[in-house]
Amino acid sequence: MIADLNVVKSWIIHDNLNSRILREMMEEGMINVRIPEIVKYEMCKILSDLNLPTEVLRRLVELVMEYLDFFLIKVDGKTFSDAIDIYKSLKNVDFTTAVCVSLAKSLGDVCVTTDHTLATYLRKHGFSVLTVDEVIKIFR
Repeated sequence: MIADLNVVKSWIIHDNLNSRILREMMEEGMINVRIPEIVKYEMCKILSDLNLPTEVLRRLVELVMEYLDFFLIKVDGKTFSDAIDIYKSLKNVDFTTAVCVSLAKSLGDVCVTTDHTLATYLRKHGFSVLTVDEVIKIFR
């Protein structure tokens, strides 16, 4: 499974029960969830926008980046190139999501998101996408 930015945000910033369960299943080795490297950089940007004292923010970013490194997958040029096609052809998909979907497709895997509307939209366009809620139902 390839986790999108919505999933990672829900692990780090938002307290979503099913996302927490998914994270725990991943950490315990019950499921294999990988995070494209672009998500790490986007998450760093999101964290940097938090209204926290500088020293706290610096330490938070350091810890989150180290944590994400355990699950990171490198994205090759072909996958980025295919992501550009997805990004340009689908109106409601940002580039980071396009990379996640492209990577999942290239690996014959599924993209996982917390966004039900996004999942439905991507499925309508032929992409293999599950919501976190659906993953929990399958594996629990």
